[in-house]
Amino acid sequence: MFEVIESVLQSKIFKFFICILLGVYVCFMIITPINNGWQSAITTWKEWQTFNAAIIAFLSTLLIVHSTKISERKNMLRKRNATKAFMPIALAELCDYMKSLIQLLEKLHQGNEAFELKVKPNIPAQAFIRIEKFIEESVPQDQKLVEHLIIVINCIQVFDSRLTTLLTDKHLVNKQKRAFYQINQFILLHALISGMFDYTRNNAGSYNTKKLNKERFWIKGCPLYMTDIEMEEYANKEINLNLFVE
Repeated sequence: MFEVIESVLQSKIFKFFICILLGVYVCFMIITPINNGWQSAITTWKEWQTFNAAIIAFLSTLLIVHSTKISERKNMLRKRNATKAFMPIALAELCDYMKSLIQLLEKLHQGNEAFELKVKPNIPAQAFIRIEKFIEESVPQDQKLVEHLIIVINCIQVFDSRLTTLLTDKHLVNKQKRAFYQINQFILLHALISGMFDYTRNNAGSYNTKKLNKERFWIKGCPLYMTDIEMEEYANKEINLNLFVE
């Protein structure tokens, strides 16, 4: 109900209607009486005293509502900026986590690491908490980033589940090949995360990323098994959940 009232108050039609009413009021209650002389003006104001008091009360209410909304927006923006300030830390933790997963998968693929649960890196819980707070305080201009952050969180949970199965399921076959297959998926997600830094650091005025930057597929200390054609194909695909967990 309150959302409906707020949308009406913020609508251009309502503002136009108020401007028309104020114009009519000023014309018939101020300009015309004064033009007819001060005595006429005073008489008019006395006769319409109750009506004028109601108009003044109405305008005061509008000013109070408007100032309250401005204060709420400033407070909301302040909270959002505070949570955004910690986003680069969260993204860095996620990038380090993804890098450790890629390096682990490479060791598993090469046969240089045992398939045991103890080798699995822990999900960066603090990063998740910071991201959750940012999503809660986000504003409309953050919408695309929020959508991608949700994809990241979902993917990491899927990856963690898959890796746990890979490390613990004794009946699973072709484990080394499965580890190799997941490397590219983890690299793609790392590329998505690393592309968020500019906006969260205020180096970019907006975040409208629709496709991955293939230059971000190269990660220091990590293997890259994609061919140039594959890199180009991935870079031309729309960013969605299926791109990373297919």
